Amino acid sequence: MTTKGVAASGTVSISGTLGTTTKSRTLTVNAAALTSVVLNPSILVSGYGSTSLCTLTLNGLAPPGGASVTLTSSQAEAVVPASVTIPAQQSSTAFTITTTAVTASKNATITGKYPSTTSKTATLSLRPLLAGLSLNQSTVPGGKGVTGTVRLESAMTSATVVTLTSSLTTAATVPGSITIPAGSTIGTFLVTSLTVTANKSVTVTAAHGGVSKTGSLTVTPSVALDAVKIDVPSVKGGGNTNGTVVLNAPAASSATVTLSSNNSAASVPASVSVPAGSRTASFSITTTAQTSNKSVTITGSFGGVSKTASLSVTSAVEIQSLSISPVSLVTGTATGTVKLNGTPTSNASVTLTSSNTSAATVPSTMTVAANQNTGTFTLTAVSGSTLRASTITAKFPSTVSRTASVTVTGSASPMTVSVSPSTLLSGGPSSGSITLNAPAPTGGTTVDLKVSDSV
Repeated sequence: MTTKGVAASGTVSISGTLGTTTKSRTLTVNAAALTSVVLNPSILVSGYGSTSLCTLTLNGLAPPGGASVTLTSSQAEAVVPASVTIPAQQSSTAFTITTTAVTASKNATITGKYPSTTSKTATLSLRPLLAGLSLNQSTVPGGKGVTGTVRLESAMTSATVVTLTSSLTTAATVPGSITIPAGSTIGTFLVTSLTVTANKSVTVTAAHGGVSKTGSLTVTPSVALDAVKIDVPSVKGGGNTNGTVVLNAPAASSATVTLSSNNSAASVPASVSVPAGSRTASFSITTTAQTSNKSVTITGSFGGVSKTASLSVTSAVEIQSLSISPVSLVTGTATGTVKLNGTPTSNASVTLTSSNTSAATVPSTMTVAANQNTGTFTLTAVSGSTLRASTITAKFPSTVSRTASVTVTGSASPMTVSVSPSTLLSGGPSSGSITLNAPAPTGGTTVDLKVSDSV
């Protein structure tokens, strides 16, 4: 026994007769009702021709004239007809749900009613085509590249063009767009960071179909040499000191800083390495003995940047003593002797001065020969009739000096003649005394005496 779909539930009497006996039973036939709404697919990229097949199923057969299922969608982007009819004596039918683009993911509830008191639902997940943007680094030194990846929710049958922008083009730039080929869901592009002097925050944006996805990037100053420092900026020749190179940011990997000196008075290694994760490294500076002060420039270079520091290498050899012989003279010359505390590797020029050039003069300089520690010069007494003194100063180097004094007596001549007593009786004695204006020279001096009248 089979039944057919009916528009309304009812009863049917079924009878059977055998001979004179008849028996009957009552059969209730119920009208069919909607039992399920099934979507395939249930998740899709909304718009771009994407559709979902919706199958409506009754728990029985549709009545004559068919079963008209009323349909609604909770989202305008999922478009359904007002109703779909399941053909008479059929239990199911299917129809297509069309979609339009969405700017954010959303769920559409598809509702079918048949009869009006029975409803069934299914959820259709609508997704925008542009699914995401990612960067393979969140922080990058200026001048380095970063790879960006754009991801689509689903592969398209034709190429998809996604617009790209950078919020700060002075720190990072991107191409104007990226094309994702048909059949692919991802595309990559290069973010080019630029040299900056301070940390810069950049937002990279991918846009398509009214949807935007972003990625954040911090551009840091490129690792470069920030300074060269010297522990002791003045050192005596032959002594050593240390220098330090300083980077503007921690080195991502070992950074080799090249070094140089512009003067042989101080030498440095060809380079020094700054360990990964550090900003500084020290190096040694070796100096040699000098006969005069030398100014040295130490240069470090890394990351296209050069920095310098100044070092003063002072003379290691200096004047120890100054002597003059004789220290007192009337006229003529005396010999000055300069003694150094060591032997210079080249001629040492010693500066000489006289505090009183009306008493004695000296040359402006004298030389102590290389590999010698003494040298002499000539002091010349200036003629005069009075007692004079001068301090002779010798300097080497310019910061170290020694002095010696000399006295010039001048030519000796009578200054006074006296007698005592100055009055006496005729025939009595009297003593005379002569005083010179300076000590008599070696061997004495003869003074001529004259009496104006004989008594």
